[in-house]
Amino acid sequence: MREGFKNELSNIPEDWELVPLYELRNKDDRYSFTGGPFGSDLKSENYTDTGVRVLQLQNIGEGEFINKGAVYVTEEKADELHSCNIYPGEIILAKMAPVARCCKIPSIADRFIMCSDGIRLSVDQQKFDNEYIFQALNSGYFRNEVESQSTGSTRARIGLNDLKLIPLAIPRNKAEQQKIAIILRTVDEKVEIIDAKIAQTSELKRGLMQKLLTRGIGHTKFKDSVLGEIPDSWEVKPIVEIASVVRGASPRPKGDPRYYGGTIPRLMGSDVTRDGKYVFPKVDFLTEEGAKLSRFMKAGTLVMICSGDVGVPSILGVDACVHDGFLAFPEISKECTIDFLYYIFDSLHDKFNSSATHGGVFTNLTTSIIKDFKIALPVLKEQVEIANVLSTVDHKINILQTQKRTFQDLKKGLMQQLLTGKVRVFQPELEIA
Repeated sequence: MREGFKNELSNIPEDWELVPLYELRNKDDRYSFTGGPFGSDLKSENYTDTGVRVLQLQNIGEGEFINKGAVYVTEEKADELHSCNIYPGEIILAKMAPVARCCKIPSIADRFIMCSDGIRLSVDQQKFDNEYIFQALNSGYFRNEVESQSTGSTRARIGLNDLKLIPLAIPRNKAEQQKIAIILRTVDEKVEIIDAKIAQTSELKRGLMQKLLTRGIGHTKFKDSVLGEIPDSWEVKPIVEIASVVRGASPRPKGDPRYYGGTIPRLMGSDVTRDGKYVFPKVDFLTEEGAKLSRFMKAGTLVMICSGDVGVPSILGVDACVHDGFLAFPEISKECTIDFLYYIFDSLHDKFNSSATHGGVFTNLTTSIIKDFKIALPVLKEQVEIANVLSTVDHKINILQTQKRTFQDLKKGLMQQLLTGKVRVFQPELEIA
């Protein structure tokens, strides 16, 4: 262990111990702590439409299984890759950044195959509580140590041999492990309930956008257009006739103290992901000299991500600089409201993404592409009515997301206290001589 790591856990209780990850494995299973297949053993041509599912890196979330992008191999291939099989309830970790993020294998199939950058951990459940180990793997102290030992300048990764030596702080009494796990799992369940409500409300919003932004409110007469059937009173116009479009800019070189580290907010994609419709940049800041080399926009400006996860819109809640991964729409015609245009952009996210230029590394939505996009415009009064309906749903989603963040913050605090023994929730029984 590194000195810094030992100091971080120097005050664990006397009846706790530091156990290397490798010693947590089920020793009756020779493959209970192992990596995924070599690239030559599992290739894309082995994938099928049905069979045994392959767990990819995109399925391993930060403490959660992300159920998307399913690919499979035949039962015969899965048998051939026996050492790379992983089963419900077990833990899979990622070698690649974010390094050592992990999730539990869901019970949606009897078995899975790991990807090459996955690591299987089947816990010795005679000695250790599986849920406690899972929670400890998501603790700040463990993740910090993993990141300090990872390598790679472009994308961090950690090898199996390095990972297996990193220890977890564990109560010797399994009952205490279980008590801590129950508390943390209870908070997780609260977050899962909120997530389900967010998903349900988001689905409602998608349905409303599909109806309101194509059929409007109370129309009985419709006409054909290049966008399909729309209300008879609506007009179709390219975005260039509705709003000005400019691309953001970034001072170079990145990180230069002449430009970066000041007090002027610089909008980042993570700000949009965090805040949603109204964004308040908190991640990065520029100096006054840096702002001159960026694209400064006033509060209330509509912006859109144009590089990476393209097509995600938001509205600036404060004055901020916009870098070259964004498009901005500083001037909008009086015939269109900013809220209505925001929801139009929100509904076109998938189309923007499919229309963007896809290079070897990045996906980009250019100003010329966005200018040519056509949208259907109702009269201002109806735009306001439509935006008000959708804003009400957004408000409900925002309330749920705030509740989720509250529980997530509670969980972080509990993990810091409970997983290091700073706060005890279990009093071991005294031994009677």
